[in-house]
Amino acid sequence: MHFTADRSPYANQIKNAEDNAKNAKKRIWTNYSGEEDPVAIEEEEKAALNEDRKVNYTEVLVTEVTDEGKFYACNVSDGAALEKLMDNLREEFVTNPPLAGAYTPKKNDQCAAKFVDDQWYRAKVEKIGVNDVQVLYIDYGNRASVPKTKLSSLPATFQTPGGYAKPYSLALTMLPPDEDLTAQGVAGLKED
Repeated sequence: MHFTADRSPYANQIKNAEDNAKNAKKRIWTNYSGEEDPVAIEEEEKAALNEDRKVNYTEVLVTEVTDEGKFYACNVSDGAALEKLMDNLREEFVTNPPLAGAYTPKKNDQCAAKFVDDQWYRAKVEKIGVNDVQVLYIDYGNRASVPKTKLSSLPATFQTPGGYAKPYSLALTMLPPDEDLTAQGVAGLKED
């Protein structure tokens, strides 16, 4: 009987029903042979927990740290594929340059957006303003406000792989409620 049932007003009835089922060898008690060693049961439970908690380390490159203390990172193993994708995307826009202002952004659309380095990157539209659009660069995790004239539709061949940057946060941590301390914590995370 589970230890929480001991405190129940029906503890005696539950214990009697369990004993009757054990004696009659009903259902889960068909192979029951008597009291089992509690130490052996505890060791079995620990072994089962250890099997479920296998650690799988993955090497990542942190690409962006947000003001909320979260960060974006790319798997190091995806580096070559990301570089190839960026080269192909830029080559596509050199051979077929987009018309400025021809693209009408819609929220959550994947598009191509120019960054401050005047290069094209894959992005997701987050918020649309009068002249500017807030975008998330899906392969690096950074956000920017981009003029609508620096956006273009993303060719279908570049929409297939999802963004390489994945969002992460530190486990079991929370930023302090004080704004100054929060800023210091985020600054420390950005430095590392």
